[in-house]
Amino acid sequence: MSDKTTELNKYLSDEELLSLIEDTEKNMTAVAPPDLAQNVIDRIETAEAAREKDKRQKVIEYRQFCFKVGFGVAAAIAIIIVAPFVTLKLKPDMYQTGTVSRAESREDVLRAENIPTKDEVVKGYIPTKEEALDHDRITGKISGSHYISNFYNSEER
Repeated sequence: MSDKTTELNKYLSDEELLSLIEDTEKNMTAVAPPDLAQNVIDRIETAEAAREKDKRQKVIEYRQFCFKVGFGVAAAIAIIIVAPFVTLKLKPDMYQTGTVSRAESREDVLRAENIPTKDEVVKGYIPTKEEALDHDRITGKISGSHYISNFYNSEER
């Protein structure tokens, strides 16, 4: 290393440091800038004004939110109350002619549905899972998983 680097890295001893502090305290003639106090006061006032403006803006946003929520609740209640009367006035003959279906029982629904029996579903040969997936490679297993669905699709045609 050069002498300049070692000189810069050299620390003061305790005595030298104390004498430097003492000399600085006795001979300190540095004065604060004349407008320092006014600059600090201006910055504080600006920050307080911005904080007050943010607070007012938050209050306004909260009131707008409350108004929107209140309006939404009122609209929902109005729709719930008015909806039955509106449908009656639009098509009042629906309820008289019987075109509106009432809730049916489970038995009525099951009777009306054409639910196939097990024999209708299982007609012919259906391979087991082991037969369909009897492949060594992963791609064979993936393509084999479509074997059953392909079997049904070809049978329907």
